Amino acid sequence: MAWAWWRRNTSTVVDESTSLDGQTAERETPLCGVGARVSAVVITEAEPDGVLCHATVVIVDGDSIVLRTVGDLQPDSDAHVTLQWAVESGQRSIDTAVTSTNASTWTLSAIGEVSHLQRRRWVRVPTDIMVQARRPGEETWLAGRTVNLSGGGMSASFEAPNDELFGLDETVDIELGVPGGLLTLTGKVFEVIGDETSSSVRVGFFGAEESCLERLAEYVFKLQREELARRRAESLLLGS
Repeated sequence: MAWAWWRRNTSTVVDESTSLDGQTAERETPLCGVGARVSAVVITEAEPDGVLCHATVVIVDGDSIVLRTVGDLQPDSDAHVTLQWAVESGQRSIDTAVTSTNASTWTLSAIGEVSHLQRRRWVRVPTDIMVQARRPGEETWLAGRTVNLSGGGMSASFEAPNDELFGLDETVDIELGVPGGLLTLTGKVFEVIGDETSSSVRVGFFGAEESCLERLAEYVFKLQREELARRRAESLLLGS
């Protein structure tokens, strides 16, 4: 469906992004800046669920975006590439058309407006990774495992009684064991459900460095794509 929509609507959307005098229309929300780490999702007829590639923005000139990519993926000229990147308040994305590519550099043309997904609306995905939490300034960390995770927060289970955990609205330091090394975040406790042996905590993230948010968004998006691919494979298997 995504591929068919793209083929039907690309020419119309491209025309709307340019003013009558040929100048690029100013966007209400700016594009990603030079140096930003982005996730590029390449959707083709053969891969309608998309293939994920990580990249760094090296040039932004009007609607033109040049990426330095990682890996061997090289989209064709008719591919649909959606760029996603993290900001303090959530995640932004924009559709692009491929202008040119080589082994390590893609040149894309942005289409339409940047969309913004606020952190509180991010979809959480099931996860089971190491997490540590503590009150700011304390030396002792409580160890646990995540239950689900998003770019805006997490639920986690800790092997600690309720009275050893944190109170509602309390600020906590968090370390997540994501691929590539620990990710350090700050969170606010929204919910605590526990008993005498273990507790479940729901935390919202805030005030993290942009580089941490970018890494988190990349990881969560990777999990989302894997989950979508798994569901699609199960659906095809059940339909066979």
